[in-house]
Amino acid sequence: MQKIIGLVGYVNKTEYIINLAKVLSIMGKSVLVIDATKEERLRYSIPAFNNSEKEYLVHFDAVDYALGFRSIESIKEYICKKTSNADNYDTILIDIDNVKAYEDFRQENFSKTFFFIEYLNISMAKNEELLKVISSYEAVDRKPVLTRVIFKQYVTRASEKYFENKILDYPVEWNENTYELPYMDQDKIADIEFEQSGFIDMNRHTKQYTALVTDMAADIVGDMQAGEIRRMIKMYTRGKM
Repeated sequence: MQKIIGLVGYVNKTEYIINLAKVLSIMGKSVLVIDATKEERLRYSIPAFNNSEKEYLVHFDAVDYALGFRSIESIKEYICKKTSNADNYDTILIDIDNVKAYEDFRQENFSKTFFFIEYLNISMAKNEELLKVISSYEAVDRKPVLTRVIFKQYVTRASEKYFENKILDYPVEWNENTYELPYMDQDKIADIEFEQSGFIDMNRHTKQYTALVTDMAADIVGDMQAGEIRRMIKMYTRGKM
């Protein structure tokens, strides 16, 4: 069954999503990443993109990436012109950082929604805007269920109080499972190296970062343990897959 994953939040999570998509492809999943961010960050991260086109889909390192589209249906129409079918993807990851994009894609009935948080003033303000919209579309019989992903380098006591005192007031249900992204200097360097070389190497990241990516991949897929996925990554990088 196809899984559509909402990766929501005013956070620069482009490189993280690229790494997540790569891991899912190593697991044998066909993956489409949709960049619905306001700044369309993928244009500057994926070397195969032609920056001049408004709507564009490119295949890079076993994953399809889409820019400039406002719905999955419009992507299907684009792909059908190339004699393919968007329904063939096992997993669709949608990067959303603004209210307009959420409204465009919310009707896709996300299998899971991960809400990314970093505790900078602009991020907190923009994320509150997103939460207002998300909660306004809540179903009569149930609240939206969100899984929190925290960019850990910015966490302080004040930021934790902010989450408890303000964010928790919104009528959404927070999943008990919380992810913490320990984005260390080594991880930043690994992502810079990818942007410059065009080669994704998960082994360049810290163990903590890789553990988060594989834990989330296991959560998305649902039929494989994170430890097994990490073994698959090692085999892949050694050329045994």
